[in-house]
Order: sequence, then C-alpha cells, then structure tokens
Amino acid sequence: MKATADDWNPVKYVEGIITGPPGTHLDHLKVQLTDVQSDMLRTAEPVSADGHFRVPYTGMDYGNLLVSGGDSGLATTWYGDVARQEEATTLPLSNRGAQGIDVTMAPGSTISGTVSAPPGTDYSQLAVVASSTFVSRYGGVPRTAVERTAHVAPDGSYTVTGLGADSFTLRVTPGSSGLLETWYGGGADKKAAKSLGLQAGSHTTDVNISLLTPSSVSGRAVFPPGSTPEAGFVRIYSDAGNVVSSTTFGEDGAYSLPQVPAGPARISFGGTTKNGAFATMWYPNAGQFAAAGALNFGQGEKRSGLDLLMAPAGALSGTVTGSTSPVSVNLYDSLGRFVRGTTTDASGNYLIGNTGPGAYKVRFNEPWQYGPSLLTQYYPGVPENEGYAKGADVTVALGKTTSGINAAMTGGGSITGLIQSRAGSPLGYHSVKAMATNGSADERIATTDPSGRFVVGGLADGDYILETNVDVYTSYLIPLGKVYSGNVRDRQQAQVMSIRNGQTIDAGTLSYDTAGLKASPAAGKFVPVQPARLLDTRELSTPLPIQTSRVVQVSGRAGVPADASAVALNVTVTDPTSYGFVAAFPFGQQSTNTSTVNFRERQTVANSIVVPVHDGRINLENAGYDGNLHLIVDIAGYFTGGIPTDSGAYQAVTPFRAADSRGTLGTRSGEVFDIQMIGLAPLPAEVGAVVVNITAANIYRDNVHTSHGHLTAYASGTSRPATSNVNYDWTTGDTPNLAIVPVGADGKISIANTSPGPVGIVVDVVGYFRKGAGSTPGAFESLAPKRLLDTRTTASPLDANADAAVTISGANGIPAGAKAALINLTVTDPTSVGHLRAYPSGGSLPGTSNVNFEATQTRASFSVVPIGPDGKIAIRNTSAGRSHVIVDIVGYIRG
Repeated sequence: MKATADDWNPVKYVEGIITGPPGTHLDHLKVQLTDVQSDMLRTAEPVSADGHFRVPYTGMDYGNLLVSGGDSGLATTWYGDVARQEEATTLPLSNRGAQGIDVTMAPGSTISGTVSAPPGTDYSQLAVVASSTFVSRYGGVPRTAVERTAHVAPDGSYTVTGLGADSFTLRVTPGSSGLLETWYGGGADKKAAKSLGLQAGSHTTDVNISLLTPSSVSGRAVFPPGSTPEAGFVRIYSDAGNVVSSTTFGEDGAYSLPQVPAGPARISFGGTTKNGAFATMWYPNAGQFAAAGALNFGQGEKRSGLDLLMAPAGALSGTVTGSTSPVSVNLYDSLGRFVRGTTTDASGNYLIGNTGPGAYKVRFNEPWQYGPSLLTQYYPGVPENEGYAKGADVTVALGKTTSGINAAMTGGGSITGLIQSRAGSPLGYHSVKAMATNGSADERIATTDPSGRFVVGGLADGDYILETNVDVYTSYLIPLGKVYSGNVRDRQQAQVMSIRNGQTIDAGTLSYDTAGLKASPAAGKFVPVQPARLLDTRELSTPLPIQTSRVVQVSGRAGVPADASAVALNVTVTDPTSYGFVAAFPFGQQSTNTSTVNFRERQTVANSIVVPVHDGRINLENAGYDGNLHLIVDIAGYFTGGIPTDSGAYQAVTPFRAADSRGTLGTRSGEVFDIQMIGLAPLPAEVGAVVVNITAANIYRDNVHTSHGHLTAYASGTSRPATSNVNYDWTTGDTPNLAIVPVGADGKISIANTSPGPVGIVVDVVGYFRKGAGSTPGAFESLAPKRLLDTRTTASPLDANADAAVTISGANGIPAGAKAALINLTVTDPTSVGHLRAYPSGGSLPGTSNVNFEATQTRASFSVVPIGPDGKIAIRNTSAGRSHVIVDIVGYIRG
C-alpha cells in the first residue's frame, strides 16, 4: 500500500476539561491551538456540555491553547489559567497527543459607554472593538492578541463583554458610514490611544467615544525649475508625532488624502529614491518635525491646493575605522527622533542622502546580534552612555554634502559566561543580552559558542544585568524560559555587574537546571506520604492512546508542596491492547527516549519510578508501538526542592539513557555489563549512588534467545551481592525495575546477567544521591544489598490476604527512627493472579499496589515503604492464592 501524508504526519489530539462558574453553558465555548508564542490560531473546536474538548492538530512541536468565551460572558483564557498569551503555559507536543490539559474559566470583565456621531449617522453600521496586544517574550513586533466586538445600539450605547485581566484599547469601526475609525483617547491616532487596564471580573463604565468626520487634503508637489521630477510620498502626522494618513505621488506631483483627521497636524513629504535628488521636507519649508509649520483641519473640511515645495537633498558622509565589519550610521533630529540610516561599505565609507536642512546627531554602531562588538558612540567619539545631548550637532544644508563626519571604533567592556541546558550540559548557539540598569546604553546581544561560552562586548561604562533566551530561532527553546545574571529566574533579583574603563567581567554559569533554586541542606530530602491514587484512567471516558501523554498534577495533592523536585510513584499499566512502554518525564519537556514500564498485550504490569517535577506536574506517555492502555498512578512520597548540599541528598535529572547493551547484541550469560556514570552530563563527581531504571530486554544472540533469570546491579569494583534487581522471563516480554546503585571508585556501576541466556540491558538514569553518609532527616543512606526475607527458605508461602512482617530499623545496621525503607520486592510462584501491597507496620492497608502478578509469574518491583513505629514494614498478599515473597533492602531514609 502506498504511504500517504497522514502516515508521516498523523493527526494527534489535545484533550482536556473546561470548568467554569456554576450555570456556565460550557458548550458555548471554543478551543484553539496556536504554535507557541504565535498569533496564528488554528481552527476552533467545540466544547461539550460537560466541558470536555478534543482538538486535532498536525505538525506542531510546541503550542499554546486558547479557550474563547463566546457569548458566555467568561474571559478568554489561555492554558495555565491566564489572560495573556505571554504568560500561557507551553504545551510540549512534538506531534504527540496530550491529555489532562484542563482549563478553569473566570468571569469576564466588561467595558461600556456611549458612542456619539454626527446627526443622521446609522448606528447599526458602527461597532466597538476592544483589543489587547500580544508581544512575545522572545522578540517580534506587537500583534493583536484578543479582540472582542460589541454592536452599537440606536442610542449609541455599547457593552463589550468577556474580557480578561489585561490592558485593552478601544476603537469604533465606522462600517460604511464614511466616518473615521476613532480610538478612545487618541482620536484617529492609534498610537496615542488610551489603554484601559482591567482586573478579573471588573466593570469599566462611561468609556465614551466621539466619532470623527474626516477632512480631505489635496495638492501638488512642486519641483524646482530645471529638475527632473520623481515619485514621492506625503505623510500627515498628529501633534504626538505619529502618522495618521499617508499617500504617494507620481512624477506629476499630484496627491490626494481623502481621510484626514480634524485637528492640528504636520506634513512631511519628499522623494522615495534612496540618495535621490530631493530632500525629505516638512511643510512649508523645514527640514525637521520640530520646525514644521502647524496646520489645523476642521471636521469635514475639504482643503485643496496645498502645494508642497520639493527641495534639493542635503547629505552627509564620512569614514569609519576600527572595524572589519560594516558599521551602522544613523541620523537623529533635534528631538532625538530617528531620521534615516545606512551602513559603511567595504572601505568604511558611508553616505546618507535625502536629508533636509537642520542640525542632527550622528550615531555609529547601533547594537544588533550579528554586528561587530564595538562601543556605540555619537559623533565625535562620545560613548552612548553619556547620552544623545553630548553628541555634537552636525549641520546639513539643502543641496550640499557635509563631509568628514568620521568615527574611530573601539571595543568597550565585555561580560563573559557559560550557559547550561536543563540537563546540565553546555548550551551552544544560545542567545544572551546585556541590559543597562538605567537605560543609558542600548541592549547588546551575543550567542554562545559550541561549548556554551559567550562574550557580550561593546559595552560602555555602566551597570548591567544579563538575560538569556532573547532571540529564539526555534520553538524548542521557548519552554526554557529565561535566566538572569546571578543564575536567577526573577529579573528583579538579577545580579548587577559594573563595567568600568573597558574591563571584562565573568558572570559565571547561567543554568536552566539550577536557576532560581537555593542551595540548602534541606534540599533533596525524601518525605514519605500516605499512599494515594493520583490517576486512574479507567475512571475516565477513554484509555490513553498511542503516542499520547497524560499530564498529572502532583503538587497540592497528597501533601506534595509546590517546590517538590521529584516524586516517587508506583505506575501500573493495565489492559494494553498491544506491546510497548511508558515514558515518564517532567512537564514542559518533550518525550524522552527512556522507559519506565514495559508491557505486552493484556498484561497488568507495575513499576516504581522517580520522576522530576516541573511546574507541579509530570508527564506519562504511552510511548509504545500501537494500541491503547489504562494507567494507574499511586504516590509514595516526594523529594524536597532546591539545590542539595548534604550527603545523601537527592538530585533529580531529566531522564536520559546511559547504556543499552542491545547495540552490541546484548550481554551473554555470566557476563558483567559495566557502565560509566560519573562524567556523563549531568552526573558530577559528587554522585554517590545513581537512581536508574534497568530493563531486561529480549534479544537473540548466538542462536540463543533470552531465557529467564535475574540481573544484579552493584558498584563497580565490589563483590556482587546475592540479591536481584530485575527478575525476568522471556515469555512476559521486556521487564523493567527501578534500582538505586552505588557508584564505584572508577565512576561505574556493574550489572551482572546471572541467567542461562543472553539479555539486552537498558539503563536509564533519573537522578542521583550525593556521596557520603547522610546524617540529617530525609537523607538517603546506602546499604550493601541484603536479603531480609525469602519465604522459599524461611517459611511457607504467604497465604491469601495474609501479611508478612519485616523488621527494618533497629537491626540490619539501620538505626531506630529511620523513616522509610528502600527495598526490592519480589513475588514468585504465585498460585493466583493478584498483587502485593507494602505499608508501614501498624498502619492502614493502602488502596495501592506495589507488585502486580499473574499465576506462576516471578515479578519484582522497587518500593519506598514508610517504616512503622515498631521498626517494621508489612507485605500483604491480596491474591486468592499463596505466593512466595522476597525482600531485598538497598538503603533507607533517615528519620
């Protein structure tokens, strides 16, 4: 069958639930996707009466989601429950589906008032439009964000509804009435319009607008005798200096402006040919805005015969030295308004033509990202931080060239530093800018080299702060946000760096991994919680489809605080319709190539995982190859936020694949697979033990299939313990399990294959514990793996619905008062389907599972189990038959 476009770019869906105030007609709402920080909205999709929505899309890596209030009166809201797209939460889609994208709507604000117009106006032609402005945090020109329109009643009254907490401008659109489009507070001058700042659910009244009757102006551009006429322009400016009407003329000079606002105005005109024969002039014969004659047009006035006297162009020229690259040269008038500019040629020479008479300031080297890192200066050699007023006046006369306006460029000061990614590795080709704290110098932008280093040069003396991620060239950078000097996320807390006498200052490391976090002995400590269920998709309307992630809110639930760095979970897959795996990763990042739970069709499989938390959420993705599945997520505890400093404290990392022996045809029976850990970004020398997900994967090697057996993980260079980490059987498919493995003196861990056949060993890293003995509550203390219980050798199998008590603290080298045990829990030879539950002795039986199994299976799962007051934990066999239980301990959490 021939492949189609849909095979390469299949339709995916973003799904969620909209909630609103009681009585809201949710089916009046619409949902739209847009590429991240873009105003290009895609087709609006409906919301059902119960608030569910499903938006299809193709070809999007990152997006924003908008819910429009329609006629519900609710405020237009972006995902993240905000009114402004600049603050919207980014959806990392990467052409995958997403569920759990929930939005809470808020009551909208209103603006009301009266529109007045000349007698005889048909008010049904008029409309009032409220607009907010979108300015991407990552550059670009302002664009319209949200527009809400209200019709004008016959008495001139109007009410605009459904507005969010934002700033809005209002304009009256005239329809076919022949009147001027009029802005509240600005008349016909859009740039002078008054902005109305609204609070959520507010009502702003008496916003009255008088619609304007246009004037008209016509005339002719008159060329000097003997000159060759050329095409040109006419622009009418408001008193505020903004263009309110414009047109062009041909060689005959005739022009007409039929829609001119009444009131004071100034007219600019000139030729459109660069460095042409004619100057840009201001009516009647001035060279700059400040010297222009003021005109006043009455409402409805038709002024004709307003002739414009064209004049021969003046110019200025010079030579710029000290730069091997082109340098910009710009001209500013007596009010500091930009007039025109150019760049130097290969020899450093420049010419600025089309200039009217008057005194100007000349500025060299406007900062831009790819320009030379040279000090910006005003003629003659005045650094930009000394200001426009310190520059010398350069006089230009009509028909003459003022020459010799030269500049010698110098380097100025510089700020250097290093930028790191979320994974702690150098981030090459990434932007950073320096900003003067008092605005005395323009922003300077630089880009990191492949090693993540940057140099922001051309800095005048002054105080500066740094901001990263200012020139996004691809959407995947947007979710990183921004980092400021001092390695903080809040601009108000940015470290100020002072440049004096052209010096160079190093800003240190700006890291997306650690920015804004505080180094603290309280960071990275484990806090067990009462086991609680965070998600069960069986209770929802649909299972999780292939290549679709489920957003799971963790902060604010089960006692997890907003700043938790990671959560310890038990994730169960049930009713999968095909084989595959589940990937777990922090919210805000795209799917990783790591796995946490592997499954086959119709299996119920559980695994304990530790997942970094971002913005209070995590993602769980059905990353398999086909089919749907249900997910059950139970929480066991969390790690405190911040940058850990204590021994035994935990540092979460973005999950990454450290090793995969399938690439070398697997690990043979009896072989040991050694894996280098320290030195892999982001694993520093302070690593004492790594938290890894180890998967035993089926392979075929030397005419032998993967059989059955177990893997044992331990520190390189030490004796192999008599315990297991992953128990597997080729008939049940790839088998994962979480493990905490000490790192050897050589920075490696070892994994032994004790089975009779080859096996693929896949190792994904999710975090690490700092080396050294933990001494404070919540710190991890590593132990040599030890078997605490094996009912095959010490007792009969565990009966149905029976408990096995296992002594933890006060024995086995574990002090009394320890908070939690880190164990590998294995079930073998069960006579019936079921699961094991581990919980603190003396506590209530939780409604969550640790190991799920079928009859005759051997299954293992890593578990973090709170210790009871008597120093024990309990293991409950919830099946209808008997099962053997094995408990291996690898460490504990100090109390």
